[in-house]
Amino acid sequence: MSEPITQLIKVDQDNQTAFVNLYNLFHHDRAIYLPDMYPSVDNEGYYDKANTLATLVIDPEKAISYLIKHDDSFAGFVVFALPPIMSHHGCDYSIIDIFILNSHRGNGIGTTVCKQLFAQYAGKHQVEVVIHDQSARKFWERIIAKEGQPIKQEEKPEEHLVVYEFNIGG
Repeated sequence: MSEPITQLIKVDQDNQTAFVNLYNLFHHDRAIYLPDMYPSVDNEGYYDKANTLATLVIDPEKAISYLIKHDDSFAGFVVFALPPIMSHHGCDYSIIDIFILNSHRGNGIGTTVCKQLFAQYAGKHQVEVVIHDQSARKFWERIIAKEGQPIKQEEKPEEHLVVYEFNIGG
């Protein structure tokens, strides 16, 4: 029996609906930490903010959005910002959002995805995590310790964020 394969597939017109649907599930997960930002869904069951943001992150001039497939089924997505978007932060890249469906969590998919991205994009990275999301914070602290060289960790309580900066490669 072969090992499961984790693939990154760029979001395009053919798979955009899947991305928007997964992006809405991601915002459902975030709502527990930021209830004021996500008070309700619209008449079609979508978070208003999720639809607006999904449209922005699909724009290839702002970011590269990937669907994550694991063993030929959708497992989540990752949104990755490239220069020049991150240049004003003094970083080369940022994983803006990463989401793994609950049914796929704990299987190393997030780690595999990060390794795939880091293999392509060496440089200074930034990740922003919701300050009260302890599982996301532990994930990123583990990834940074194993894959990169930490530069800075800064809590921004007014923005409900922890910002991590780290180098990959080089």
